[in-house]
Amino acid sequence: MIGTAAETHERSETAAAICALFRDELYWEAADWERQRSVPRDVYERLAAIDAFRERWADRSTRIGRLELALVLAAEAARVSIGGSIALASHSEGFLGTLQQSPYGREVADDALSGKLIGAMAISEPTSGSDVTHCETRAERSSDGWVISGTKLYVSNIPPADECLVFARSADRGTFSDFSLFLVPTTARGFVATPHELVGSHASGTHVVELEEVAVPPERLVGRAGTGLAHVLDFLRLERAWAAAACTAIAELCFEMALAYARERVIAGRPLTDHQAIAHRLADMSTRVEAARLMVRSLLDGAGRGELSSARSAQAKLMAARTAWDVGDETMQILGGRGYTAATPFHRIWSDLRVARIGGGTDEVLRDTIARDLRPGELAAHPDVQAVRAAASTPSYVSPRDVV
Repeated sequence: MIGTAAETHERSETAAAICALFRDELYWEAADWERQRSVPRDVYERLAAIDAFRERWADRSTRIGRLELALVLAAEAARVSIGGSIALASHSEGFLGTLQQSPYGREVADDALSGKLIGAMAISEPTSGSDVTHCETRAERSSDGWVISGTKLYVSNIPPADECLVFARSADRGTFSDFSLFLVPTTARGFVATPHELVGSHASGTHVVELEEVAVPPERLVGRAGTGLAHVLDFLRLERAWAAAACTAIAELCFEMALAYARERVIAGRPLTDHQAIAHRLADMSTRVEAARLMVRSLLDGAGRGELSSARSAQAKLMAARTAWDVGDETMQILGGRGYTAATPFHRIWSDLRVARIGGGTDEVLRDTIARDLRPGELAAHPDVQAVRAAASTPSYVSPRDVV
């Protein structure tokens, strides 16, 4: 169990209940989620029954809520089903997280907290990728509200969602206040969802959503017109923190599988762990997993101070996703042919794992986010740093005549 989850488990009855639910019940049901291409409604109801969502958002004083519970839920869900973890993030961090901070939607949020209603988020588009400011879905004012038209890709948790938060352009001023969020029933006329044929992570319930002149009453505008981008950026910070915890948990699981196999598998009369090439691989894997755990721990420490910046969550997600992929790749190499068949559970993880470096912001987009936030650190005043800074503004070649 990742450090953050283990420590929270000791402090919180709700965290302990989440761990027990996934370990004792949901682990054995996850294969059905994959076949059904979604997380069943009763999973949300069972999580709500142990107050997983209500406790997650019990603190409304910040936009972060009780992040430690989100990280526990992310880790436990990912070890059961990576696709299932993606679906749960859409409901918990996107749908609930947004409505908890909005003047409108509290009644809907209460139903979602209790498991009576399930939500999704529709953000990505065919032409915008991870840059949400290039949104082309339009929300036009009408005599009795709004009319929304456009296409959304990679909308997770449909089914079983009852409601979907749709991100749309609601003005043409060319500023960040051009965008709004709308609460749209998935049964609305003109709301058409078609499953994506994914390589893996089938339990995510990921669909293409076509919005064909969907009429939305004025009261289903979430917050004020023009505040949609701020809500989406808040969600992305939380989604990336969730993904960092999920990827770290998967990396740890892959390492444990590789270690268990290497200790038992005998080649040339010796277990694989006695072969230096394999032992060194395992040592590197263990080190990378521990580094990812520390990054997630750092996120949680910051959240305790009310801090969760876009750059920090991007750093954690970037590192954890790369770690999960690299450790998974090494696990495949150590398991050899056994890993590439259905003889072990690893094949399911392998087919699901690659999405971690794409969903919630690609590696490249995350690096852009981090680069935009680079600031001088505590050593900015160090003499060596100042000397290098001064050198940057002087000619690289100094003539001997200039020295004289």
